Amino acid sequence: MKEVILLLGVSLLFIPIFLTLILGFRNNSLSIDMEYVKDPFYFGNSFRKKISDVIFSSTIINKNLVKAKLSREELIVFGKINFINSVVYRNCVYVSFGENHIRKGTYFEKEILSTGNLYIGEDSVLRAVASNADIFLGKGVHIVRWIDAQGSIQLGEDCILGISSASKKEIKLAKGVRFTRLFGFPVCTNKNRIKNPSREIRENRYGKEVVIHADESLLIVGDIFADEKIELKNVKVIGNIFCHGDVYLENVEVGDENSYFSVIGNKVFISGNSNVSIFGYIQAGYLKGFVV
Repeated sequence: MKEVILLLGVSLLFIPIFLTLILGFRNNSLSIDMEYVKDPFYFGNSFRKKISDVIFSSTIINKNLVKAKLSREELIVFGKINFINSVVYRNCVYVSFGENHIRKGTYFEKEILSTGNLYIGEDSVLRAVASNADIFLGKGVHIVRWIDAQGSIQLGEDCILGISSASKKEIKLAKGVRFTRLFGFPVCTNKNRIKNPSREIRENRYGKEVVIHADESLLIVGDIFADEKIELKNVKVIGNIFCHGDVYLENVEVGDENSYFSVIGNKVFISGNSNVSIFGYIQAGYLKGFVV
């Protein structure tokens, strides 16, 4: 059952990928197969492999700049991007070593790989970002395509996350964030967890609408499906959540450290003032995930 739900969620990505391509990002971005999305870390790992494959076959222009053939011939800057100026970087892929800081309002038109922690100043726009450590996004940062962290991803308010965001640790949400697809352990509003639910239901839940507002914490062991709306409050779910319409989550936990599941809806609304933790995937339509 879990595989079926994940497959349905993956299929929703085709629309945002198509929209992103026709909006003009095709010509400048690396040729990473945007349709192979079963692995949430595929984009970042593909980018890392492309870089590692050309390190010893590139043409050295100066001590920090090389020319190499990735999907096409690219200029690659090697070195720190510590506190760079607020300007547009048009023609370079960046591979940055150690801890890196990007100033407020900087616009990168191509991809960035940071080997250490990466701090992105507020209101910056980046096409795609990978880090081998943690990534910290200031308020209003816009990631056009994807973001991948081997560590955690910490989001400021009002960030926009394009097609895919994946972390091998937690993705910490903030109010005003918009997203399409998230994967983390967990994706959360904070680290408070639902402990010792007072009631337990062991069955799948189906319906045109599924609305569960528990007065005290409730454990549901099973999947939840609905045609039009799913609305959960004070609930822990060990199962998948799937809705053709909209999903609303307040004080909700899905999965745990030993098992991950999917939350899938046309729109997904997460209450930023409550305790929400999702171990696994959250999938909405293109930029139809909201932290409110």
